[in-house]
Amino acid sequence: MAFLGKIFKVGLLVLCVQFSFAKGETILLPKLENSFELTDNQYIYKDFNGNVNLDSIAQFAQFEPSKSAIPNLGWSNAHGWVKFELASIANQALIIQIDNPIFNELTFFVFENGKELLRKNGLQNSRLPELQFSVENNKKYIIYITAKAQLNPLKFPIRIIPQHQYVKFEAHQTGKTGLIVGFLIILVLLNLLVAYFFRIRIFVFLAFNAFSFVCLYLYLNGFLFEYFGRKSFENQWINLNYLIYFTFLIISLVFPWALFKLQILHYRFFRISYILLLVWSIILAIVFLFFEKWLLTLTENQIRIMSYLIRISSLINQIFVLAILVKLFRKVQLASWFLAAIIPPMLSFTAPRFFNFALSGLWLTQSDLIVWALVWYIIVLSFGFMIYLSQNYAVKNIAESNIEYQPEPKEIIEDKKLEINALHKENSVLSKRETEILLAYSNGFSYQEISDAFFISPHTVRTHIKNIYQKIGINSKAEAVRWVMEQV
Repeated sequence: MAFLGKIFKVGLLVLCVQFSFAKGETILLPKLENSFELTDNQYIYKDFNGNVNLDSIAQFAQFEPSKSAIPNLGWSNAHGWVKFELASIANQALIIQIDNPIFNELTFFVFENGKELLRKNGLQNSRLPELQFSVENNKKYIIYITAKAQLNPLKFPIRIIPQHQYVKFEAHQTGKTGLIVGFLIILVLLNLLVAYFFRIRIFVFLAFNAFSFVCLYLYLNGFLFEYFGRKSFENQWINLNYLIYFTFLIISLVFPWALFKLQILHYRFFRISYILLLVWSIILAIVFLFFEKWLLTLTENQIRIMSYLIRISSLINQIFVLAILVKLFRKVQLASWFLAAIIPPMLSFTAPRFFNFALSGLWLTQSDLIVWALVWYIIVLSFGFMIYLSQNYAVKNIAESNIEYQPEPKEIIEDKKLEINALHKENSVLSKRETEILLAYSNGFSYQEISDAFFISPHTVRTHIKNIYQKIGINSKAEAVRWVMEQV
């Protein structure tokens, strides 16, 4: 009998789900045992003038069906409204949760038979906006959610959780976040330790890049709001919401440039493009961080233009980095690692911004899209950097012992005037690694920049330069430049 009872409950659940879709507007809930994401029967309205309130909502608000599983009203300074109807086959306590913490205002309203039962500010004492209320059998409820997200997209990923499963659900979410963040923090510390012991600055860039992702992930999941409070993000001096975003954006541009600067700097197109992109990203950051009050005075179309400026700027930055990697991946071993690492994050950032129509039927939040892609990015880069460091550590030891070494380096500096092959002749007294370092040094690169490019410490660069001076009989940088020019 117990087995037949389980079959009956499963069949009833299927019928209820089918009925909820057939009904058209009302979502008929079974007795919930797990969380349930809303993907249908949601209606949206954008109030540009602030005329709509509870008394006038039936008169002014022309709700339209949401075209996507997650209602998305786009960038706007307007109030967004979401409406859906609920009914239940059993008495149960529910929690309605919106898996997006980035709102300036958000209020829940619950109506039954045209009467307001409940009203709650959704931005209090929790990492995500949520509403707790109870439904009764054979009663229909209309839920309104109104919100404002200044200078951010208005998205409403709505989840319904049975109250008796809420603690377990939140513990699962917190545990998953803790594992991801803990693992990334370990990688951050490991990279900082490598940077300290081997004196290689590029590992600091990787650690800072990983830490900026940790902050972005905690921000998108609402944990920063829960730990530090919303008031710390909404102050009159600086928009901390965009501090996190632009820090991540600028580091993602500076990091690969610092890594491949020595190999790519002689290409004028890349050099000029990098300067322009960096300056433009900094200007955008300053505008959004410090001139929020001015931005809030813009019209709806102007705000939409600003949103496209941010998205297109991010896309161009990614294309720029990708162009560098494609240019170098056959010549520089690290470029291959970087290319393998960066493609998943690029797709996860680009797809929802420019190809949202392809994802409209899926219930995927922004943090869901980027988390595993960026974890992959950090792991692959850390692994690739460690392998590359181990390969160059042998060169460091040999350089410091002043023993001739003839490696087969992947890196080739393709300067039009100063080619490595022209310097490294068969009777040359310099190894290929020494030739590369001398060429970079004579072209004005600092010890630190050469260190970043070859994954050796600045001290090892100095040792190489000292050995080069002894081998070719010179005593200054000016003589080194003259010697290089004479050899070409």
